[in-house]
Amino acid sequence: MTHEIAVSIFKYSWSLLLLITVMFSIVYEDWPRARAGWVTNLIVAVPYLLVFGLYYLGKFTGTFTGNETGRITGAAMLFTGMAIYISSHFSLRRNWSILASVKKRHSLVKNGLYRYIRHPMYASMFLIVPGSGLLISNYLIIMVTPLIAFIYYLRAMKEETFLAENLPDYASYLKETRMFIPKIW
Repeated sequence: MTHEIAVSIFKYSWSLLLLITVMFSIVYEDWPRARAGWVTNLIVAVPYLLVFGLYYLGKFTGTFTGNETGRITGAAMLFTGMAIYISSHFSLRRNWSILASVKKRHSLVKNGLYRYIRHPMYASMFLIVPGSGLLISNYLIIMVTPLIAFIYYLRAMKEETFLAENLPDYASYLKETRMFIPKIW
């Protein structure tokens, strides 16, 4: 796999993630009966901005000489993360919202990956981000992965507090599942 092909995969993959987010926003968005604070909702955009910013910064600095194995490993991580991301959207369907909110007919989702973890969509970024860095040979993106994990951890904590206050049975769901990794975390 050449670097040019890797960059194309990176661009198309992130464009697909954005397209899915916009599509689900259009199809499933409605007026929520409760919405989390603006800080909680703003946090979700930070990782996207970081990755795109570091990609463009990588044209000047932050890149390394990649090899076939690194690019294939990165692509596998990226595609696995994307499968988790897309699957999460389809499990949530009408309950999904770009903003942390509870809708009028909101229900607690416990199917798909949500049987095992509470935040598979956020967890998918733990594969997508470093996989993207490996794929396009950008060590800045790889290095920012712990920061992105911390950002999603903060978002998840704020979202869980909000959902526990606004959704019946969410408190018991917290006890039944892990946050990001089944049986571990």
